[in-house]
Amino acid sequence: MPGAPASGLSEQVSGFAYRLAHEEECLAVENHRVVTFPPEGAAVQQAEWDKLLAEQRHADSSGSRGTDG
Repeated sequence: MPGAPASGLSEQVSGFAYRLAHEEECLAVENHRVVTFPPEGAAVQQAEWDKLLAEQRHADSSGSRGTDG
């Protein structure tokens, strides 16, 4: 029967993932599809989420249900 995971294993895995993303010049994406690396990618994703939320709030306040046709 295997024992408990080694102490710090999660941090080691995360560290490896971030180093790999940096070396390969790609995104690091964590749970719930949140971009966490590079910082510029995280900022772009947040800006897009903010834009979508603002559009949704505007649609809700104008009584639109967001349906086509």
